[in-house]
Amino acid sequence: MKNREFQKGAIYPYVIRMVRDGRAVVNSYSRIYPDKTRSEISQKWVRLFKEQQDFYDNFSGGQKMLVRYEELASKPE
Repeated sequence: MKNREFQKGAIYPYVIRMVRDGRAVVNSYSRIYPDKTRSEISQKWVRLFKEQQDFYDNFSGGQKMLVRYEELASKPE
């Protein structure tokens, strides 16, 4: 976070990371992109998951929360 506002402490960011079961992601994307193989979709999901996890793990500029999609969908309260 290199913006001046973040560096001055004028903004207090809050990161909410939503994670969905990879199998569900692959199934959804397979329907949307039938020309892509499950292997291609899986590899992309793993790469993006790792990038997002690294950002989340290294985020130190404020509060953060991890939300699992399946838990939110089954217990929205």
